[in-house]
Amino acid sequence: MVLSLRDPGKVILKLVFLALALAFIFSRVFNQDHLTSLEYTVNASFFFEHIEWLFLEVLLLMINLFCESLKWKYVMAGTCHLSKRDSLKAVVAGFTSGMFTPNRTGEFVGRVIMLPAHARINGVIGSAILSALQLLCTIVFGIIGLLFLKDHAGFMEMLPSARVFIWSLVLLLSVLTLIFMIFRGPLSRKFQFLYEAFLSFRKSSLLFLASLSVMRYVVFSLQFVLALLLFGISYNLGDLFCGVAVFFLLSSAVPSFLLSEIITRGAVAVLIFNSLGLPDVTVFLASTFIWTLNIALPSLAGAFVLTLRKE
Repeated sequence: MVLSLRDPGKVILKLVFLALALAFIFSRVFNQDHLTSLEYTVNASFFFEHIEWLFLEVLLLMINLFCESLKWKYVMAGTCHLSKRDSLKAVVAGFTSGMFTPNRTGEFVGRVIMLPAHARINGVIGSAILSALQLLCTIVFGIIGLLFLKDHAGFMEMLPSARVFIWSLVLLLSVLTLIFMIFRGPLSRKFQFLYEAFLSFRKSSLLFLASLSVMRYVVFSLQFVLALLLFGISYNLGDLFCGVAVFFLLSSAVPSFLLSEIITRGAVAVLIFNSLGLPDVTVFLASTFIWTLNIALPSLAGAFVLTLRKE
């Protein structure tokens, strides 16, 4: 379910974030000067003039989907055999189901529904492990990005809460460490099966999955930086990659649902990259372009997969 009326607090929180993001985007991007710049930047011939960039972005999308489908195939290998085609179908189906859940937390639904009935419980566990590894990449690289940009002129001034956020991340990691220590002791029956499933993975298997997660993160980052370059940004590449890392980190913490993700992610991107001196309209265009490429297109493919699925 996308929004639960039984939990109005979460609904109100998401609507507040959406309203703030909309106000921020309209005030920073959709004013007359920026609209003129937008019309100049993107016209009918823009993408035809940069067809090689688009080809590279699509190629990276294919690599991204390949990495994720390989992870899914590998994590399910002990439960059921999945062909590369079936694994890819499950991944894009997950994109579709994730579109209709807050922060795309429901991606596992689309994946699991594509599995045989006897493998679905393990599918939920496998999906949770993959999500945890990908989130760990986002947190680690995001903190590194923050540390590299903390002395950047204008960054801390534009993000006065950045120091607070860093300490919040330290607290989060401390809590995760505490949870891990608790996991080493007795667990409630509710989580015992998840813990045992995690332990059933060999260290080499987890390392392989973690490596693929890092590769996927690198591909995401490269896509975003290339999108910024595509729309005319000329800037230090190291700072761009650090900015993208911070963007991914903050985006993962901002509540969103349905298509509001376009606005909230755009607002976060504008806030971060404006502190580095990048034009708001270009950053918003790049963020929207990447969302369309990496989320909307796979979700559309997943909709066809789910529609044509045979019981």
